[in-house]
Amino acid sequence: MQMRSGLTTLGLGLLLALAISAGGQAAQGDKQKLPSKDDPQGYSPELFEEPKGQPNVATPQTYKSPEKPVHDARLERELAEMVKKQFGTEFQLFPTTPSPLLVGDLDGDGVEDAVIIVRAQHPLTQQTLYNFKALSPQEEYFGYGDPKNMLASEFERWQERRLLLVIHGSGKDAWRAETPKAKFLIVNVPFDHLSIAHIKLKKKLQDVINAEETSIMSSVVYWTGKKYKWEPNISVP
Repeated sequence: MQMRSGLTTLGLGLLLALAISAGGQAAQGDKQKLPSKDDPQGYSPELFEEPKGQPNVATPQTYKSPEKPVHDARLERELAEMVKKQFGTEFQLFPTTPSPLLVGDLDGDGVEDAVIIVRAQHPLTQQTLYNFKALSPQEEYFGYGDPKNMLASEFERWQERRLLLVIHGSGKDAWRAETPKAKFLIVNVPFDHLSIAHIKLKKKLQDVINAEETSIMSSVVYWTGKKYKWEPNISVP
């Protein structure tokens, strides 16, 4: 009986010791730190490296609108002075992108000519004084080409009406010459984009004013040898 009692006591002691040990380990487990880069606790340190070059998904990137093309301020000042000198004080350069100036050999004489996009409230006021010819080739195409009638139209504000000044160049200074070969004001050419194109027209290669009107039509204005003529729906490569 004594031996059995001793064994029972020993068993109870072992169970108590195991319980205390387990409780101590549990307590230590509660206080155990989470693995980190400084203390990986057996994990690979690479798991704690922050990815390089990756954007923070919590902070979206700021959208920046495209910058507007930078105009050549010096060229525009020169153009403004030239327009004033050759056509008078009524005209202003039209605020356009990328430039209100186009150049090409429009009359086919081997000398560079210029097309300048402008606006004016009273474009014909100084026509006689500055000796330029006013044309409305689109209306002439339909049989009524008096530019005075078109300029008197109230369909758009004068600030939004784009006019074309054409200078036929002369000598080594071309369109910048003191006395150009000829000067024209062309009114009522519809366009969203204007360019100079070199195309075959009437069996002849020549530079023309290419007028593109988005989703509507394209047209060209070209020199016939005597005047500027407008024709619609001509395909320009």
